Amino acid sequence: METIKALFAPESGLLRWLGYLLVLAGLVYCGLALRALGLETLAQSLPPGAWIAALLAGLVYGGMLCLLAFGWWGMVHENEGCDPVVALAIYGPAVLAKYAPGSVFQYGSRQLNGALYGLSHKAMAKASLVEAGLHIPAALVSAAALYSGGGIFGLGILVAAGLALAGFAKPDWARAAGFQLAFFALFALAALLLCSVALPIADPGHASAMFLLAWVAGFLVPVAPGGIGVRETVLLALATPTEGTAAIAAFAILTRLATTTGDAVMGLAGYGVLLSRRSNRQASS
Repeated sequence: METIKALFAPESGLLRWLGYLLVLAGLVYCGLALRALGLETLAQSLPPGAWIAALLAGLVYGGMLCLLAFGWWGMVHENEGCDPVVALAIYGPAVLAKYAPGSVFQYGSRQLNGALYGLSHKAMAKASLVEAGLHIPAALVSAAALYSGGGIFGLGILVAAGLALAGFAKPDWARAAGFQLAFFALFALAALLLCSVALPIADPGHASAMFLLAWVAGFLVPVAPGGIGVRETVLLALATPTEGTAAIAAFAILTRLATTTGDAVMGLAGYGVLLSRRSNRQASS
């Protein structure tokens, strides 16, 4: 037992290499996900502006993921200020790890990388569990705002309410809920704008609401890496009857491209911070 504890101690280096392995696996599956999108076929039917809009949405989405990182970090470090650099170093690589078979690997990645910074496994596991529980209501509230016709104005109210909650709420879980609400409202807004600008869809609000419901379905199926396949299937089933198969299939592909791009940006940024911190520690030793 002592030998096992010694192997998994932060100073042993094994945790670090396991974390790197998860990041590598995530990168591989990120590439496979992009390859499976069928870009060659759709490239002939969509204008270049649609692809540019999806990539720009992906960059914005990558930045938005910081909100989730800050909410998670706040639950690990109750009543303490957020260190955005460390939060990114731990949370970022985990975003890529969810593309390994079974998205639950993202939580294992956090445990491994968090241990390198001396974080308690119990505190991290608790924070991840609460975070997962908050995902669904935050996504459903944002979907309801779209479905009811609230549009940009309704989502803007949710973003403002979420940021206010994140900034002024006292319990750590309430602050995390605020970050989650702001994230999913912005996520819904990005989907709405992408749907409105890049695709010939009659009711972007309804289609974007169905997209969030499809995201929830993908999240609830942990064996699907990043919800791949599940999200697209549910979106087609929910939105095709009112919009037609071709338009919704294009929406599914563009949103997958955007989220995969954003995950890659966030993950590589976090991985870069990890490598930088490691180099600085070696230089100072």
